[in-house]
Amino acid sequence: MALVHTGRTDEARGFAGRFDLNSAPDGWEVNRFLYARGVLRSATGDPAGAVHDFLECGRRQSAREVVSPVVTPWRSAVAACRLELGGGQEALDLATEEVRLARVWGTPRTVGRALSVLGTATGGRHGLELAEEAVDTLREVPGDPLAELIPALLAQGRQLVAAGERGRGRVRLREAAELAERSGAVRWLGLASQALREGGARHPAAARTGSVALTDSEHRIATLAAEGHTNTEIADLLHLARRTVETHLTSTYRKLGIRRRTELPGRLQRGPARAPRP
Repeated sequence: MALVHTGRTDEARGFAGRFDLNSAPDGWEVNRFLYARGVLRSATGDPAGAVHDFLECGRRQSAREVVSPVVTPWRSAVAACRLELGGGQEALDLATEEVRLARVWGTPRTVGRALSVLGTATGGRHGLELAEEAVDTLREVPGDPLAELIPALLAQGRQLVAAGERGRGRVRLREAAELAERSGAVRWLGLASQALREGGARHPAAARTGSVALTDSEHRIATLAAEGHTNTEIADLLHLARRTVETHLTSTYRKLGIRRRTELPGRLQRGPARAPRP
């Protein structure tokens, strides 16, 4: 799944192709594999194949009497693919059920993700309200919720553009693109850029490089790292989670076109850099 979201789908196919599903013993690992392969198929233009994997994942999970979407959100995944294939009542029913179950467990990430899909399936003014609730819910998640927040912003932006609120929609789409770029989510960056073009944006999202492209948070963290502070020390100094520091530094390396921490001092002083190495 990480390979898919960073745009390395050929490598993801290689991993998926080496796994023999027929000879694998039944277990939760198989369910996770089916879900991950469904994500891969969905991302590479095979929503029908993705539906097959997600439904089989759900069947196996239900057979074990595991109904929580916290474990595997297969219902909203099926609903999203059904919407891509033309929608229908099944998409709405599955998305509605996932929201109900997500609220039972009360995990914000799962609730927000389920609300986002339900918003798209519902459509209209109520769908926009659900999309707004999804984004608001995910913004409050502690830690690093970008894997859920980026697609929620993308979905909300598309809905707003479709509803004629193009200005607000482009704001959400640009935020999705910026977060995707910062976290290295190539797939979401591409989709956000496409949605911006379709929404009439003059300057669709594009990768930015050089020290001028750093956000305030990235520059502050990079400066501390360049001064010799460890990630743990930076997290303590700025009252952040260590993972947040790591995410910002990864984005900084990409924008500055460097690979290691020792290159930070010189690159921060020189300013704009060449395009990042692939």
